[in-house]
Amino acid sequence: SMEPALAAISGMVFLGETLTLTQTLALCSIIAASMGSTLTMRPEPKVEKVDIR
Repeated sequence: SMEPALAAISGMVFLGETLTLTQTLALCSIIAASMGSTLTMRPEPKVEKVDIR
């Protein structure tokens, strides 16, 4: 999920802080990993009714 990245960005904006290059790359990797996991999510399998007589 994107919550860790959004929390970091909102904290930076609120406190007026800047990031070092390493911190910026780490934040970008968190965002990329979150986006990748979101894009590969699969829908829940649907259970179908089977009529057995």
